[in-house]
Amino acid sequence: MNKKRFILFLKNTHYSNILEKKHILRKKTTSIIKEFDQVKYKNLIKNSKKLKLKKDIFNYDKIFFNKDLLQILYKNKIKNISLKNYLALNFKILKEYIHKYKKNGENFIEVGCGYGSNLVRFSKDKKISFKKFIGIDLSLTGLKIINKINSKIITVAGDFYKLQRLNFPIKQSLIISNCFMMYKSHNLNSIKKFLLLQPEYIIILEPIYEFNLKKTFYHSLVRKYFKINDYSKNIFKTLKKAERKKLIKIIKIKKNLFSHNPLLPLSLIVIKRFK
Repeated sequence: MNKKRFILFLKNTHYSNILEKKHILRKKTTSIIKEFDQVKYKNLIKNSKKLKLKKDIFNYDKIFFNKDLLQILYKNKIKNISLKNYLALNFKILKEYIHKYKKNGENFIEVGCGYGSNLVRFSKDKKISFKKFIGIDLSLTGLKIINKINSKIITVAGDFYKLQRLNFPIKQSLIISNCFMMYKSHNLNSIKKFLLLQPEYIIILEPIYEFNLKKTFYHSLVRKYFKINDYSKNIFKTLKKAERKKLIKIIKIKKNLFSHNPLLPLSLIVIKRFK
């Protein structure tokens, strides 16, 4: 990535403060929860009533992103893309691996499902046939939106990492985590929480700190952005530890694929649970 072009790009965005040398205050987890639950998702509900939105998740996406054109990181370049095409890209990448690793899965579970941008799409895709679609999130407001759009989706409110069990039997699951694990530092207990849901496979699409350790200008900014926002810096390290303990097996890795935030490139990791 061309350094001068990238600096010029950043200066014209709200990411420009990353170029400053002065110390920037980190976000706290409580402020992040409030930002989504009390501000962004409540704004979605307010506007959905005002605009009388139909049960089309893209209508909610447009309000949430509040822009029709995005500048994304794709194949190591900044690219202009419509919101619709960006969401289609995110969906396409996840769908490819869901199809590949679905096997005999009965339950599709998204942890950190938010307002259902992924979950609702997958629940309506006729080629993805699961008996149950389940969303877990801390935000009651986000889950309320999901239930409004598709009442057949089972929603579970609460902190995923503190859940002891679900209130219904579950087996043969496929789990996805898309920009959820990034908000927490991890240990083996984190991975064991996923395994409580009886997954055959776990598909992770997350920003991975350990995949950005190169000594380049771009990667130094990515690491700085992780630290400023206190995002997880040990997802992959924890997964490897769980693999050594024979809890899981990492079967697919695709590094730094794309992202609507150029400083948080998303990587794909597919995990299989040891029986």
